Amino acid sequence: VPASTALGLRGLVTRLTADAPTPYDRAAALMRHLSEHCAYSLSSPPVPYGQDVVVHFVLRSREGACDQFASALVMMCRLAGLPARAGGAVLRGRPAVAAFGRSFLKVRN
Repeated sequence: VPASTALGLRGLVTRLTADAPTPYDRAAALMRHLSEHCAYSLSSPPVPYGQDVVVHFVLRSREGACDQFASALVMMCRLAGLPARAGGAVLRGRPAVAAFGRSFLKVRN
Protein backbone atom coordinates (compact mmCIF):
# COMPACT_ATOMS: atom_id res chain seq x y z
CA VAL A 1 0.00 0.00 0.00
CA PRO A 2 1.49 3.36 -0.94
CA ALA A 3 2.44 5.51 2.05
CA SER A 4 0.06 8.31 1.00
CA THR A 5 -2.85 5.87 0.89
CA ALA A 6 -1.96 4.29 4.22
CA LEU A 7 -1.60 7.67 5.89
CA GLY A 8 -4.98 8.85 4.60
CA LEU A 9 -7.04 5.72 5.18
CA ARG A 10 -5.52 3.70 8.03
CA GLY A 11 -7.64 5.40 10.71
CA LEU A 12 -10.88 4.94 8.77
CA VAL A 13 -10.12 1.29 8.02
CA THR A 14 -9.26 0.62 11.66
CA ARG A 15 -12.54 2.17 12.83
CA LEU A 16 -14.61 0.33 10.20
CA THR A 17 -13.13 -3.08 11.01
CA ALA A 18 -12.69 -2.76 14.78
CA ASP A 19 -15.73 -4.90 15.62
CA ALA A 20 -15.39 -7.34 12.70
CA PRO A 21 -14.31 -10.73 14.11
CA THR A 22 -13.49 -12.51 10.84
CA PRO A 23 -11.75 -11.61 7.59
CA TYR A 24 -15.10 -11.90 5.81
CA ASP A 25 -16.69 -9.47 8.27
CA ARG A 26 -13.82 -7.00 7.77
CA ALA A 27 -14.21 -7.13 3.98
CA ALA A 28 -17.99 -6.78 4.27
CA ALA A 29 -17.63 -3.73 6.54
CA LEU A 30 -15.35 -2.06 4.01
CA MET A 31 -17.66 -2.87 1.09
CA ARG A 32 -20.64 -1.58 3.05
CA HIS A 33 -18.88 1.70 3.79
CA LEU A 34 -18.05 2.27 0.13
CA SER A 35 -21.56 1.42 -1.03
CA GLU A 36 -23.17 3.69 1.58
CA HIS A 37 -20.82 6.67 1.32
CA CYS A 38 -19.67 6.75 -2.31
CA ALA A 39 -21.69 7.13 -5.49
CA TYR A 40 -21.10 5.60 -8.90
CA SER A 41 -20.46 8.19 -11.59
CA LEU A 42 -18.85 8.21 -15.00
CA SER A 43 -18.28 11.95 -14.70
CA SER A 44 -16.54 12.24 -11.35
CA PRO A 45 -14.29 15.23 -10.76
CA PRO A 46 -10.60 14.85 -11.59
CA VAL A 47 -8.18 14.19 -8.78
CA PRO A 48 -6.19 17.33 -7.94
CA TYR A 49 -2.52 17.13 -8.87
CA GLY A 50 -0.38 15.54 -6.18
CA GLN A 51 -3.26 13.95 -4.24
CA ASP A 52 -3.61 10.24 -3.64
CA VAL A 53 -6.32 8.93 -5.98
CA VAL A 54 -7.84 6.46 -3.51
CA VAL A 55 -7.81 8.87 -0.58
CA HIS A 56 -9.40 11.57 -2.74
CA PHE A 57 -12.17 9.16 -3.82
CA VAL A 58 -12.95 7.76 -0.36
CA LEU A 59 -12.65 10.92 1.73
CA ARG A 60 -13.29 13.86 -0.57
CA SER A 61 -15.11 13.41 -3.90
CA ARG A 62 -16.94 10.23 -2.89
CA GLU A 63 -17.91 9.59 -6.48
CA GLY A 64 -16.26 7.52 -9.14
CA ALA A 65 -16.50 4.62 -11.55
CA CYS A 66 -15.55 0.95 -11.30
CA ASP A 67 -11.81 1.61 -11.16
CA GLN A 68 -12.12 3.92 -8.18
CA PHE A 69 -14.35 1.51 -6.24
CA ALA A 70 -12.09 -1.46 -7.01
CA SER A 71 -8.89 0.39 -6.15
CA ALA A 72 -10.35 1.74 -2.93
CA LEU A 73 -11.61 -1.64 -1.78
CA VAL A 74 -8.29 -3.34 -2.55
CA MET A 75 -6.25 -0.73 -0.69
CA MET A 76 -8.65 -0.73 2.27
CA CYS A 77 -8.62 -4.54 2.43
CA ARG A 78 -4.82 -4.57 2.41
CA LEU A 79 -4.74 -2.00 5.21
CA ALA A 80 -7.09 -4.30 7.16
CA GLY A 81 -4.65 -7.18 6.73
CA LEU A 82 -6.66 -8.91 4.01
CA PRO A 83 -4.97 -10.15 0.84
CA ALA A 84 -6.64 -8.44 -2.10
CA ARG A 85 -6.10 -7.45 -5.71
CA ALA A 86 -8.25 -6.00 -8.45
CA GLY A 87 -8.97 -7.75 -11.70
CA GLY A 88 -10.55 -6.42 -14.84
CA ALA A 89 -11.51 -7.72 -18.19
CA VAL A 90 -12.85 -6.63 -21.50
CA LEU A 91 -15.36 -9.03 -22.94
CA ARG A 92 -15.86 -9.61 -26.60
CA GLY A 93 -19.34 -10.27 -27.78
CA ARG A 94 -22.11 -9.16 -30.07
CA PRO A 95 -23.96 -5.97 -29.15
CA ALA A 96 -27.61 -6.49 -28.32
CA VAL A 97 -30.39 -4.25 -27.09
CA ALA A 98 -32.30 -5.10 -23.95
CA ALA A 99 -35.55 -3.69 -22.68
CA PHE A 100 -35.76 0.08 -22.23
CA GLY A 101 -33.15 0.67 -24.93
CA ARG A 102 -30.16 -0.30 -22.82
CA SER A 103 -27.41 -2.19 -24.58
CA PHE A 104 -25.29 -5.07 -23.39
CA LEU A 105 -22.97 -7.71 -24.82
CA LYS A 106 -23.98 -11.28 -25.51
CA VAL A 107 -21.04 -13.48 -24.71
CA ARG A 108 -20.88 -17.20 -25.34
CA ASN A 109 -18.21 -19.68 -24.32
